[in-house]
Amino acid sequence: MAYTGSAYRRVRLDAMIDTSHYKRFKARLRFSARVAGALREEGVEALREAKAAHDQLEAVYHPHVDFEGVNQLTQEELSRIRSYL
Repeated sequence: MAYTGSAYRRVRLDAMIDTSHYKRFKARLRFSARVAGALREEGVEALREAKAAHDQLEAVYHPHVDFEGVNQLTQEELSRIRSYL
């Protein structure tokens, strides 16, 4: 994730690694970055699908829920729990 704030100090970690090690693993690092990006995109897509399924389910039950009654039960339960404290 990119940091959008102003930089206090920049530390170039790539300048601290031995170049022979970096060259040796450069292809593997690129591969790992591509795989991580693909997995991230797959995760985002799975979340989109889950949200769509949730919205469909909610559209079915939402009109039939007595939210005022749910809120009343919630307050009663909170009062019961607080009575133990």
